[in-house]
Amino acid sequence: MKRLAIYYTPPPDSPLADGARRWLGRDNISLTYRDQQTAFGLSTNRFRKIIASPFHYGFHGTLKPPFQLNAGVTVKAVQNKLESFAKNCRNFVLPPLEVRTIDSFLCLQPTEDSEALNRLAAAVVEAFDEFRLPPDTDELARRRAAGLTPRQERLLSTWGYPYVMEEFRFHLTLTGRIADEGERALIYAELKRRFTTDMLTGLPFSALSLFIEKNGEPMVLLDKYSLGS
Repeated sequence: MKRLAIYYTPPPDSPLADGARRWLGRDNISLTYRDQQTAFGLSTNRFRKIIASPFHYGFHGTLKPPFQLNAGVTVKAVQNKLESFAKNCRNFVLPPLEVRTIDSFLCLQPTEDSEALNRLAAAVVEAFDEFRLPPDTDELARRRAAGLTPRQERLLSTWGYPYVMEEFRFHLTLTGRIADEGERALIYAELKRRFTTDMLTGLPFSALSLFIEKNGEPMVLLDKYSLGS
C-alpha cells in the first residue's frame, strides 16, 4: 500500500532543517538515527516514543494530508501534475515561527496569519483531490473520535480531512501527544533552547515536497518541485 502527501519542508541546508535532523534523528530521506542529542532529562526510549509520530512522517508542514491513491491513479500522474502546478505558484516568505503547544503536542507555528500560505494550502487540497481514495469507515471513525464541529465534519466528508480550508492551521510537528504536563514543560524548554529565533525567521516557501509512504514504513521525500517557472 502507498500513501502520498504534499508538504512544506525547509531548505535542506538551513539551520532549521539541521535542527530538525538533530531533534528527530533523521532527515527527510534517510531513516537512521544519527547525531541525536537527547540528554535533557529523558531516557532514550522515552524520547523516541515521544517523537515516534514526527519521526514517521518526517519534518514538515502539511498542505495535502497523506492519502491513498484512487483507483487507476499512478504516482507518476501526481508527480506530473505537481510539477506543473508548482510552476504556477509564487514564492513567499513564511511569517516567523515559534514553539507552541497544540492540544498536548509541541510544534512550530507561525506567529501571525499568512494569506499566501492559506491560499496555497487550499489550492493544493482542491487541485489534488482527484487523486485521493476516499477514507474508509475506520479512518472516518478515527477522525470523528477527536470530536469534530459541524463544519469540520463537512470538510471531512468533502476533502477526507477535517482540518483544511478555513480550519487549516499550519504547523511543523516536533512531538506526539504528551499527557504529563511536567514532561511537556521539560520538552518545551528544550525546544525553545534548540530552535532559536534566528532559525525560525525569514524562511522561504519556495517549493512543494512530495512524500511517499510504502507499506506502513516511515514517509520519505520523493521529490521537490520549485514554485514559479
